[in-house]
Amino acid sequence: MVIKVKPASLEHGKDLPAERGAGSQPLRDAYNAQYYLRDCGGWDTFRMHGGRSILDPRLGSLVDLALSKSPKRLLDLGCGRGEIVYAAASRGADVTAVDYSPAAVEIAKGVFAADKEHARRVEWICDSVAGAALHGEYDVVIASDIIEHLSPVEVRDVYAKVARHLAPDGRLIIHTSPNRWYYQYDYARRRRIAASVGAYLSPDPRTRYETLMHINEQSPPVLRRELRRCFKHVVLWFGSADDVAGSLARPFTRREMAAARDLYAVASQQPVSAGELAELLCSKPIHTRAAAQVEMTVLECPTSVPCGGRFEVKVRLVNNSDLPLRSHPPSPLRIAYHWVDMRTGAMAVFEGERTPLVPGMQRRSAQAYNALVVAPSTRGDFRLQVRLVQEGIRWFEECARPAAQDRVVAVTC
Repeated sequence: MVIKVKPASLEHGKDLPAERGAGSQPLRDAYNAQYYLRDCGGWDTFRMHGGRSILDPRLGSLVDLALSKSPKRLLDLGCGRGEIVYAAASRGADVTAVDYSPAAVEIAKGVFAADKEHARRVEWICDSVAGAALHGEYDVVIASDIIEHLSPVEVRDVYAKVARHLAPDGRLIIHTSPNRWYYQYDYARRRRIAASVGAYLSPDPRTRYETLMHINEQSPPVLRRELRRCFKHVVLWFGSADDVAGSLARPFTRREMAAARDLYAVASQQPVSAGELAELLCSKPIHTRAAAQVEMTVLECPTSVPCGGRFEVKVRLVNNSDLPLRSHPPSPLRIAYHWVDMRTGAMAVFEGERTPLVPGMQRRSAQAYNALVVAPSTRGDFRLQVRLVQEGIRWFEECARPAAQDRVVAVTC
């Protein structure tokens, strides 16, 4: 659902953003390595892959929105650890990555340490998103979890700058959390319910970093209004980590709007189809015939790994079907694996770790992915069977014969 007006029950005059202090500049030193690697959303999954693959649903949704039209130039405002930068550069885009935190830029550059080829596609700018010098036009601009960290004045400056540097049919893609209504209305309601049964909820559930850094949490009307100052067309929707399409895919009640923690928006000077966006962020069940038309090739796999060790295998998928392959609800498609003990023939691990397809695959296309694998906890020779699984639907091995892609791996302790 596209948000056009404010629900009457939420009109209490509390939707204006709070302007604190001198903006984000005084907080610059707080954006250190500890923040990015121990607190900033997605830090745990970043440590699994080092940023080369995306497990976080929020980042995955932004990558799918950003890369759906194969942009030539992409601008990542507040690039943080660099996951989106790597995803875009490794798919052929020239990326300008901006962050005023030296720690963030160094961490993000580290994602490319073993990939010098794609690193050449990235221009790094260590400066504020409002003050950074930009050149030329961008097909896509991403502002992921940055605007709540900027003052209202800085946000307006950023929107105006993006509008000047956006290609005529380009898009600005925004994610921000929390939806300010969540704290104003839904969390307040939860506190009242808790108090009525003698339970206790903290008056402020924010973390220490959120309390310090969120100087401009967004409500839906403010987000839309400020974007409309600079862009003719704005699509705004409510979502969550478990439902990134959210109110794009179905109507939300007022209570659901207030309870949704995430806000997304796409802004452009050209019309934007809400239906097109919803299709990018939903995974439909893949029928048997289409599943049999998806081919997987294991390109790289170690021959020896330590017990319980984490490693990556590189695979190439070819989608010969007429259906897109995506890793969003309600039926996410992911790369997984089994481990079979070579000595006994027994299944040592059936439900292996999952790696989402980020970005998703279009019809009749091919892509390479790095898939996370965790070795068995006992030593011996094992057969690694890398497979596709659509959660709640099927393992693709039921529809095809992928045994030629199995690899024998020695697990040592």
